[in-house]
Amino acid sequence: MWDRNSRSSSSSTQSFQKAFTLLDGLRAKLGLPESVVEQTAYWFRKISAKKILGGRSTVVILCATTYIVCRLTNTPRTIHDIADAGNVKTKHLQRIYRFLVKELDIHPIAYKPDEFVTRLAKATSVSEKTQRLAFKILSIAEKKGITTSKNPMSMAAAVVHLASLKNKEKVSQLKISEVSGISAVTIRDRSKEITKCIGGEI
Repeated sequence: MWDRNSRSSSSSTQSFQKAFTLLDGLRAKLGLPESVVEQTAYWFRKISAKKILGGRSTVVILCATTYIVCRLTNTPRTIHDIADAGNVKTKHLQRIYRFLVKELDIHPIAYKPDEFVTRLAKATSVSEKTQRLAFKILSIAEKKGITTSKNPMSMAAAVVHLASLKNKEKVSQLKISEVSGISAVTIRDRSKEITKCIGGEI
């Protein structure tokens, strides 16, 4: 019995060591604040205590926990960002995220598109003028209910795209797609939807 407990304790310690090494890697790749790192470590330990890690990948569990904490702390990182940083499949990560949210009985708030506009504007090097216009387009779109139930990053990508076109800034749709993780087709579809609904108000 002691031998079995010892092995179990050793396995648990190794799991924590592996997880926190991975967490340090995620922190560096995603630029996570220290508070998010600390909370992720706390929630990972809490999840471990519930004995629900058995048979599941430590990497995916840690990535899902990181995403939960980002949502809880309103730290704008998409599930695609975290999947890329952790080198895991997005669909697998989404499944484990839903499982953990249910197990922990928590309800992370949904991100809003405006939380990603500044990030995309900075990544694509558009002007302050274009960034302001992107926020204006987004505000009108929100008032008309266009953003409801839409992926917030796709809406942010679309308004940055539309604002850059309006101000004649040479930012390719491909560039916005690369930095946002949203396909060019989706950006084009969201852009058409916004233009069709609010066209003359831009």
